Amino acid sequence: MTSPITVSVVTGTYNSMKFIQNQIAMLERQTFKDWECIFVDDGSSDGTPQFLRALCNSNPKYKLLEKTPEGNPARSRNVGIDAAQGTYIALCDHDDYWAPEKLEFQINAFRRFPDAALIHTDRSVMRTTELPKEFPRLILRNEDLTSQPLSQSVLYRCKVTQSSALMPRDLVLRLGKLNPQLRGVDDYHLFIKLALQGKVIRIALPLTYYYWHDKNLSHVQNLFIEGLNMMVQEMKKEALPAFLIRSVEAQALKSEAVANLVAEPSKAFRLVCKSIWRFLLPKAIPLLMLALSCLVLPLKHREKLVGRLKKATSF
Repeated sequence: MTSPITVSVVTGTYNSMKFIQNQIAMLERQTFKDWECIFVDDGSSDGTPQFLRALCNSNPKYKLLEKTPEGNPARSRNVGIDAAQGTYIALCDHDDYWAPEKLEFQINAFRRFPDAALIHTDRSVMRTTELPKEFPRLILRNEDLTSQPLSQSVLYRCKVTQSSALMPRDLVLRLGKLNPQLRGVDDYHLFIKLALQGKVIRIALPLTYYYWHDKNLSHVQNLFIEGLNMMVQEMKKEALPAFLIRSVEAQALKSEAVANLVAEPSKAFRLVCKSIWRFLLPKAIPLLMLALSCLVLPLKHREKLVGRLKKATSF
């Protein structure tokens, strides 16, 4: 009888050849060795399935599931979660990667906080797909582990990067996995529900390397706003706490306001006011002042001002 697996890593792939070897190198470097990796391919045409089939044939720690192309990452992740054998689920996007101690530190944290529903790490934002030649040696100290209330983890916009999370598989299944209708915010929705079930533990070390590029789904403004609005409707159906629903409604209004600052500042101003009325989010008041400024500025000056501020801060 084989021993149960501790961690199932689930990665969705689509034309991932330029990323996949980094992912494998990252997994092989993990100091915690009791893991399996499930790749779910969404109809790649660049040789990704053929490469992964060969990998799986040579190493039983890797598994490949191939599915009909849908272009929906949440559906791929759910297929992997269903097939997972691990006690815990770790999601990792194909273009992200981890420091070698990431899984070890998270498993140690679960041993210390067995009632945790979610343990996540800090992240380093990367503008390149190249793995670092050397990772800094890290030590997990007691002060690096903090139990986060809702306000710090999910209330004022999601503070958890998907690829940084480790979650009990049984709890993820009980909560219905990821909602594939919520494009770009499916992980946020799941993290809110997890945070209502148990502690959210933050490891204040940059153990997750997040590849930042314009094609990240969460950076596609209209998709993100639409996802937040749909998420509000789902949360109402699920009878989640009203204050959480209001906070997500406020985020959707605030995001829509940011999208309209340059072209329609009067609309942006009204949207920020509505957002504040629903729920006072961080940076809402400065955004209100910015919208007022845009009302009196010529278009070319609005473009420069908003462009600079978007680079310097995130609303």
